[in-house]
Amino acid sequence: SGEHHGIEAAKVALRVLAGEPAEDIPIVDQSPNILAFNHPYLSRFRIDEATLPVESEIMFRQIPFHVRYRTELIVGLTLVLLETVFLLVLMENIRRRKHADRTVERERGFIEQLLDTIPNPVFYKGTDGRYMGCNQAFAEVVGLPRGEITGKTLKEVSSLKDADYFQEMDRKLFQNPGLQVLNTQFDGPDDEQRDVLINKATFLDENGGVRGLIGIIQDITNLKTAERDLK
Repeated sequence: SGEHHGIEAAKVALRVLAGEPAEDIPIVDQSPNILAFNHPYLSRFRIDEATLPVESEIMFRQIPFHVRYRTELIVGLTLVLLETVFLLVLMENIRRRKHADRTVERERGFIEQLLDTIPNPVFYKGTDGRYMGCNQAFAEVVGLPRGEITGKTLKEVSSLKDADYFQEMDRKLFQNPGLQVLNTQFDGPDDEQRDVLINKATFLDENGGVRGLIGIIQDITNLKTAERDLK
């Protein structure tokens, strides 16, 4: 290289400047450089690398793609593997979620059918006082389709003059979870005053907290009438 040649020439110049006769300075006929060979040409002319001088440098060696980019390939394959595992886990979770949703839907349908076989009105509410559902008998008493009852409060679906009283009793039940029995009266669908017995009980969520209440209404008008007749 020019750098090495320059160094050797500078050494000669310094000796001349020091007063040494130029003819006494030996000629440098060996390059201090490391011999370099072009690998494509070695391959082209079929020259064995073992025949080259010791410490020779092979330039432009054609490194296989998987060797040159080994780190990048490992990182890329690792990312692809992680993404594949993530997608598989995600798909499995989605499958399980769909299966669970179908199971819940079947159970919900079964419960709704079971409730509809009960002749007495049945309802259930959340702690916010809004109906979470009811059976067909309750919907007939209220006079609205079940879809228009769910998500609403008693005042929103009924014109009962004692609605505030019933909502206050619900709040007391939530404050003291357990059972509650109300013996009261209200106007039925035929606008006749009916004697009813309302049994209510709280139910819990998965953490053990009160989630809402479920109630069943029993019309005891005929029983009350019979009692009066007996008296």
